[in-house]
Amino acid sequence: MGWFLTGRRPSAWRQWAEVVWRDPATLKFIGDMPHTWVASDFLRSVLDFFAYEREADSTLVVGDGLLGSWVDDSAGVSVANFSTHYGLLSYSMRGAGDTVRVRLSGVRVPPCGIVVRSPRERPVRIATLNGEAVPVADGREVVIRQVPAEVTLSY
Repeated sequence: MGWFLTGRRPSAWRQWAEVVWRDPATLKFIGDMPHTWVASDFLRSVLDFFAYEREADSTLVVGDGLLGSWVDDSAGVSVANFSTHYGLLSYSMRGAGDTVRVRLSGVRVPPCGIVVRSPRERPVRIATLNGEAVPVADGREVVIRQVPAEVTLSY
């Protein structure tokens, strides 16, 4: 997100040009302004931080773009009635010490499940789903096949 925000031209205008050059001092064509379609793509990308549908395998991915610092904040991250192809998703993700707890509800499970992605950079050692141990894929993902769900990620 930070990289995209630095690409606004001219920077004081707080908008994106049609064409952005790596060197902001480059005197070249930037296209017509403002480009609201670029801003809408940015907003869609920000929504993907919280959840997105992975078309390749009909999976709903939750939390892939969240930062560990957001989740570890005392309030954590909460999402209510987030519109997806599988219904309205609500979840909370909160970290404390070596644990992140995720509570998920309101959405129907897609054909290949719901993937909860760890917001922390280090691998998950142990994961539970509604109190039962579950496998961790790639050190960061847990697949959910039932909702409501409570997931605990331990590091």
